[in-house]
Amino acid sequence: MEDCLSAFEKYLKKEGKRPATIEGYLNDLRLFVHWSKEFHGEEFNPKVTKVMVKTYIKGLEERGYKPSTINRKLSAIRGFFKWAMEEGILQRDPTKGVRGPRQVRRGLRSLSRAELNKLIEEAERKGNKLHEAVVVFLANTGLRASELVRLRMEDLEIGQGRGVVRIREKPGTFRKVPLNAEARRVLREYLAERPAGWDEVFVGQRGPLSKSGVYRLVKRLAERAGLKGVSPHTLRHTFGKMLVDAGVSLDRVAILLGHKSMEATRIYATPSEEDLEEAVERLV
Repeated sequence: MEDCLSAFEKYLKKEGKRPATIEGYLNDLRLFVHWSKEFHGEEFNPKVTKVMVKTYIKGLEERGYKPSTINRKLSAIRGFFKWAMEEGILQRDPTKGVRGPRQVRRGLRSLSRAELNKLIEEAERKGNKLHEAVVVFLANTGLRASELVRLRMEDLEIGQGRGVVRIREKPGTFRKVPLNAEARRVLREYLAERPAGWDEVFVGQRGPLSKSGVYRLVKRLAERAGLKGVSPHTLRHTFGKMLVDAGVSLDRVAILLGHKSMEATRIYATPSEEDLEEAVERLV
């Protein structure tokens, strides 16, 4: 069996899987092999049956493993047997038709329009254009804090009635996010007062903002506004949720947020606890 695992490991490396992913796959497979030996009292045979896989999954559930963990282990087993079929080791895939436990996913924490307005009003209250620009920009572009602090002046294009920001993702690759009227207005007001001599867009009294500085800024403003658990990522979630609520298709939301997988975007269409409460209140 170790020969099969070694061959599978080489296959994963050839496919460009990350070292951590490969290690996780192999660890999950070895656990399955160990279980098979204990359960059947004999050496593991790659010609596993569907009943065996179902029994293993059921056992993990009974032992209290989280659905996400079980599904990860099933994914590793499924990947191994798919490879085994392609290599001619097996004629049938024993994982075909085997389902993992259902995962209950909750909507991401986002701000309502009223809460967002409270946060923006708090940023405006002391007349600090940088604070206002950071909050409004994050909420209207969905950028990550790390992306915000990497922005350079050359990444901004603001014209008459339109604007766009270019986000650098990897060397030589980037995505563009349009700037709406609110983002353009606040950005223009901030740029008129922005300290000169820096390539970075968002600059404070001590120089360009850092990722941790953006987190502290947003958290401090949120606490003053009476909002709990708010971070720059909350504003990213708010941007995504508002787009979905406005009827924007998930594929477009994925592009704007820079998601590589649609699975990451579908969470924005998952109702939050507040959404469910609002739905029930409509009955009254």
